[in-house]
Amino acid sequence: MKKILLLHGWNNDNYTNKTKSKDAWHNRRKFVDKLSKKYEVYKLNFPGFCGEKEPDDKEWTLNDYASFVYDYLFTHNLKVDYIVGYSFGGAVAIRYNRMFDNKQKLILISPAIIRNAKKSVSFIKTPKALNGVRKKLRDWYLV
Repeated sequence: MKKILLLHGWNNDNYTNKTKSKDAWHNRRKFVDKLSKKYEVYKLNFPGFCGEKEPDDKEWTLNDYASFVYDYLFTHNLKVDYIVGYSFGGAVAIRYNRMFDNKQKLILISPAIIRNAKKSVSFIKTPKALNGVRKKLRDWYLV
């Protein structure tokens, strides 16, 4: 069975731990359950999320979060086939792959990527005929 790693976003409830959950993906339970039927799913909470201890020494950069992912995979001797990055997790996934020259396939969901306004890319708008499909996919994921 192929392995998939989930990297969560910067959800305020997860960060403040208002829900008292130990799982940053608790609000995407159906999504994770469906993935679990076809993949061996691994999740980690970034430092400071869902009750995890905040880093003491400094304010973390994107590189620090990418190194955290590397350390997690190395410590657990884990080789994953895919990394799913949601929002901030998408930015971390891209940085991780670039820093460590990894070959995992990335699946990015609303990635929080910094773009240079002068070099911005024009995105192709979804044709109106596909709006129903796009909405169903979005609603399936958000449930």
